[in-house]
Amino acid sequence: MGSAAAKMSLNNPIGKLQEIHQRTLETSPGPPLYNLVESSGLAHGPTFLIEAKFQGLSAIAEGSSKKQAKTLAAFKLLNMLEGAGVSRTSQDIVPPIPDPSTAIK
Repeated sequence: MGSAAAKMSLNNPIGKLQEIHQRTLETSPGPPLYNLVESSGLAHGPTFLIEAKFQGLSAIAEGSSKKQAKTLAAFKLLNMLEGAGVSRTSQDIVPPIPDPSTAIK
């Protein structure tokens, strides 16, 4: 994977999965799907569990916002698709996405 492609997958793994789907429309069984598996915690500190499915693979990730969990699940799925395995966690590589509900106003 080239450095530009690697940077895109780190910055926008959801977009990268969609791009892969667009390139493989004829052979792809469908677009990436994201499902909310679980939400828990208090209103001021929720936790979301999102499952990403694509091309027969699935990955689950947890985050303090749905967007963060979805992004991390997509990143894990990209690792699986690109043969990088899941030996390292996506949190070691992808910077956390700020939760808008905790932003200082």
